[in-house]
Amino acid sequence: MADLSVNIGNLHLKNPVTTASGCFGYGPEFDDFIDVNRLGGI
Repeated sequence: MADLSVNIGNLHLKNPVTTASGCFGYGPEFDDFIDVNRLGGI
């Protein structure tokens, strides 16, 4: 699998896929739909 990790300043994300502010809650609400551990950030 390709390495999608990115660095933004001092922040390191394992991949660049993040959720938008305010529309994703805190993550557990979407456990049935997606493995939130695979996201770069919430």
